[in-house]
Amino acid sequence: MRRTSQENLIVSNVRSSVALLAATLLVALWASPAAAETVTITTPTSIAAGDSSLDGKDVVVSGSTLTIAGQHTFASLTLSSGAILTHEAGVAQPPVLSAATLTIDATSKIDVSGKGRTHLSGASGYVGGSHGGRGGLNATNETTNAAFGSIHEPTELGAGGGGGPSGNTSRGGGAIKLTVSGTLQLDGSILADGNLSVPGYYRAGGSGGSIWLDVGTLRGAGLVRAQGGDRSFSGYDQYLVAGGGGGRVALYYDQLE
Repeated sequence: MRRTSQENLIVSNVRSSVALLAATLLVALWASPAAAETVTITTPTSIAAGDSSLDGKDVVVSGSTLTIAGQHTFASLTLSSGAILTHEAGVAQPPVLSAATLTIDATSKIDVSGKGRTHLSGASGYVGGSHGGRGGLNATNETTNAAFGSIHEPTELGAGGGGGPSGNTSRGGGAIKLTVSGTLQLDGSILADGNLSVPGYYRAGGSGGSIWLDVGTLRGAGLVRAQGGDRSFSGYDQYLVAGGGGGRVALYYDQLE
């Protein structure tokens, strides 16, 4: 039985609608990537350079410490309930971390304080470590190192201050670069301070380290700091030791909220 022209038009319209619906579904499926896997860390964890086990995932650190080395790209990173992100002391290449979003709650922090170098050669004992600024001099006006590192792209570790008779030295602050394509919600802190001396020794403070932030939107009421460590003395003349120089912080953002 032959179709009428009206029936042929109806069939044609149905086929066109089905084809259009199929094409729309294919486009939707292609444009909607699968959600990233969520990994929650609740015990101290270390990720070495070249270890990609967390790359591409939503990483949540809750009440524990994540120590990283090398370059890593997470889908997102959340630090909560007293969580800490850090790196090992004296690393040759400070970590570089990228994520679409980074959230640091008020109880948590990225903290590489005291993770830098020890006392640099060329500086006298008991003087503060140098970096963004020169380390402090002691009462005898001994020699400290010149300031060093980049203002715009800081990646250098801070330097330690000079030590006491036993040769103990402090450490400068560590260094970290963070690239966040979306929002950095900073209610906690990002720290790269030079460390203080061990109680019972007298020695100068370490210099601050480096923090390099490149973010889309910066939001929150948190703290970013890379200050020099204070001097420490015990039973000796306080003027024999000095504080560390400041570190370097570079902050780039598209929008501030």
